[in-house]
Amino acid sequence: MNIHTETPIDRLKQVFEDLGMKQGAFSESLGLHRSSVAQVISRNELKESFANKIEVVHGIRKEWLLFGELPMRKDHVSQLEPFKRMLFEMVPQFRMERIIESAWVESVVDGLGKRKQRFFQYVNRSDLSGKLSGSDFEKLMNQYSMQSSEGEKVVQGIVGRLKNLKAENLKQVLVIPLIMSFHFLENWDELKERSPEWQKVVDFNLEETFFSEKQALREELYKLDELFKLTPEQELSLD
Repeated sequence: MNIHTETPIDRLKQVFEDLGMKQGAFSESLGLHRSSVAQVISRNELKESFANKIEVVHGIRKEWLLFGELPMRKDHVSQLEPFKRMLFEMVPQFRMERIIESAWVESVVDGLGKRKQRFFQYVNRSDLSGKLSGSDFEKLMNQYSMQSSEGEKVVQGIVGRLKNLKAENLKQVLVIPLIMSFHFLENWDELKERSPEWQKVVDFNLEETFFSEKQALREELYKLDELFKLTPEQELSLD
């Protein structure tokens, strides 16, 4: 492999040749028409937006593609803040994206677990204080069991949706912006314009897909919020 190839077009050719791919297959791996790479080569012009796609999908730095600036491959670790870099090196089997995703899923599960515990405390305390008849107690415990199963299914659905996105060449760029949008909530609209992760979504024209996926996840999260829900009066009885 000659990493000192002279021109951007030469470096582009080197990438798909090293991957053992033809021009058409390489274009499709980027989510583009089969003729896209051929058109870039015929125009003898590699644009930054095209280089961005190659960086995200194949990990080849756009700076190397455009200017020959080493290193050739993207080094995620060197771009992290010191604390995040230390965290990354402590768990080298994961990429930082995986850590962010896992932390978010854990927070979703934790929120469900707290409501579940609160619901069980209400049932147990009401039973001990004699406020529940035998049939009422049995009914609430059946509700607890059914909603526990439903919660597990919803969480598995959320994890599965994220996994499916990561399995697709371009849609993988949606995962972190989706998680950030739920984390920052009403501040996301302002913050996203400064987010390089969101810029990738824009570069790949995936904004519509982003909002569709966000709506689907929002509906799943709403289902979780409705599980183990206590009335205001029931909440007061636990204080």
